[in-house]
Amino acid sequence: MKQEDIYLQNPWWRSIDKIDEDISIMLFNKSSFKYYPAFLNVIDFNKKGIYTLRGPRQVGKTTSLKLMIKQLLDLEYNPSDILYLSLDNVSSKEEFTETIKNWLLLRRKASSKKQYLFLDEISFIKDWQYSIKYLYDINLLNEVFVFLSGSSAYDIKRSSERLPGRRGAGVDLIQLPVSFREFIQTNYNTSLKPYSLSEILHLSDSDLKLLNYEYGQYIPDFNIYRNSGGFPRIINAYLKENMINDSVLKIYEDFILGDIERFSKSRFTLTELIKKTPGIIGQRFSWHSFNNHINSVSSSNTVESYFQILGMNFIAATLFFFDPSKREINPKKQKKIYPLDPIISRVIENLSGKQIKEGNYIESLVLENILRITGKTTEGLNLYHGPYYWYSAKGKEVDFLVKQDTGLFPLEVKYQNQINRSDYTTIKRNFKEGLLLSKDLAFRDEKVVILPVYLFLLLL
Repeated sequence: MKQEDIYLQNPWWRSIDKIDEDISIMLFNKSSFKYYPAFLNVIDFNKKGIYTLRGPRQVGKTTSLKLMIKQLLDLEYNPSDILYLSLDNVSSKEEFTETIKNWLLLRRKASSKKQYLFLDEISFIKDWQYSIKYLYDINLLNEVFVFLSGSSAYDIKRSSERLPGRRGAGVDLIQLPVSFREFIQTNYNTSLKPYSLSEILHLSDSDLKLLNYEYGQYIPDFNIYRNSGGFPRIINAYLKENMINDSVLKIYEDFILGDIERFSKSRFTLTELIKKTPGIIGQRFSWHSFNNHINSVSSSNTVESYFQILGMNFIAATLFFFDPSKREINPKKQKKIYPLDPIISRVIENLSGKQIKEGNYIESLVLENILRITGKTTEGLNLYHGPYYWYSAKGKEVDFLVKQDTGLFPLEVKYQNQINRSDYTTIKRNFKEGLLLSKDLAFRDEKVVILPVYLFLLLL
């Protein structure tokens, strides 16, 4: 990288207060909705290690990195020992290696203190793990705090395999879109009591009705959230204009379609797949049956490969059938697909010209929120580790199975005004207990708890 480009990306080297002129910090300060991810409060800068942060494009990872840098500067760490680089324009791992090596050698001569590296969009560099391993093995990273961000999970497994014993205190972190609970707590600067799934399941009928009454004030906010989703930029735009305009929508459309080309895939083919997606969201299907509806795709393996990439890029989730008798998924069974967030659903609707059913919209929103309590989402949204779904030999289905220490937790979504016992018979008959999420009703029937979607998302 050119020296001038490095200096431009690190204005605090000239003056500490220049961090406030950084575009990410400026936009954050001007935002009415200022989301501060929870992991920023627990990062220990004194512990050396290699940390990774994953999540979809445009979710705010760069802002998180800049907020950490601002924390360091506010704590009076030496600004010259803090390096930020955006790597989306670095041509090779060799260029990357030389840039980091030269800076570290320079700082080792000038400072006896620890260095802090913030490397943004590391996924753009093929085989970046070899560079990190090399720098570590020549003793340049052993005492350094390294924080890497990326918008794809495709290299997470390889990073663990190729950096054994070199991660130090570092961990893999995830930044997903804002949950409804986080939306309320951030917007109202308040704190809500959290409930585990087990605690929700054991709420009495009177407890449920009281909570529904107390939290009913947030129903209008839920209507905003279901339209805006959880990307902070979209939330701010929606709060300001009460809509998502076409120019903002185009940003998300471009990154969804553009990212596929990084994996040597076709933008045209992805567009054709997306056009057929509204009809299968939340429905059971096979790769083979989906392929039969796409003239431009040669095989079901091709369809699967595209959806795997969408999962690794945190765009769409693939749910697998879970066989309770074998206590494992059956990958050969039918799958279910959900967009990660309402903005992704909007892009799908815009490209396909077809609307997604309201019930499927709500199911996607529920999945987006429960991803925080189950599964290994640092590995993307191909949900081999849960949540899952289940259906019987007779075709009776449960939308989500959440894996907990106490076993599998069934969760059904019925976003409708009336709830009948037949709506949760499958849960009672096959799992004995569980949750059914309604539109506005809150009650319990023996070991099945019924509560509104908005309330569940607030309590979770």
